[in-house]
Amino acid sequence: VNVTGPYTFEIKGETIHSGSSIEAQQGYITQVKQPVAIAFESYEKRLVEPGEFMMSDFAKFDRPALLHAAFQGLEQVRQELGGEYPTPGDVAACTKVLEATKAKYTEEMTPAHERIVLQLAS
Repeated sequence: VNVTGPYTFEIKGETIHSGSSIEAQQGYITQVKQPVAIAFESYEKRLVEPGEFMMSDFAKFDRPALLHAAFQGLEQVRQELGGEYPTPGDVAACTKVLEATKAKYTEEMTPAHERIVLQLAS
């Protein structure tokens, strides 16, 4: 196969056998995609051990891990509140989310990290 352009290619040495020895000059090509099996680990395992995070902001390397723990803390408090999210501005519920996040976050929590979690919780 020789690629001659973004939408064109040539196949060397191929002929269409329809009773004549004339080579095909043009036509339609149908791409047949082969199925590919992809294996993923379970959601429960990746929730506990997330592995490598996708970086969306290279200036904030610690942010994905912090947000992962913060959303887990928010979900824990939501379950404690019977499925309801904390009321915006509820300081006690925000503090509960912060404490739950601190229990899940493995690195040192700075005041800036605490502000981010409290903003998420409110």
